[in-house]
Amino acid sequence: MLSQKVKKTLKSKRISSESRLSFNLSSSLPQGLNLLFLSLAIIGSLHISIMSLFEVQRLLQRRENIAKLEQQLQTLTQQIEGDRLRLEHAQDPRYLEHLIRQQGFIYPQERLIITKDTKEP
Repeated sequence: MLSQKVKKTLKSKRISSESRLSFNLSSSLPQGLNLLFLSLAIIGSLHISIMSLFEVQRLLQRRENIAKLEQQLQTLTQQIEGDRLRLEHAQDPRYLEHLIRQQGFIYPQERLIITKDTKEP
């Protein structure tokens, strides 16, 4: 077992050697090298900031593209639903007659009466 005095001596020597080591490291670097490290740290921080801004811009663009694609998806879904309804009625004779009459066709025994539209000048 070590005595208290030996423990204190070892502890004080350890602290003083650690403080000398840190003091020696900071004082061993020339002033120009310290400025170089500081400059590199500042440039690195600026680089990270700029890259973060670019990433935020890309994120916003992607969100905008996603919104556009969702709108296109909704439009296409509505078109598909309309096409599905037309397909359901494709074999219905009344629906087919309606489509044919919209194109201006009439039965042979019918007469087509054309009137002047009063809304046009």
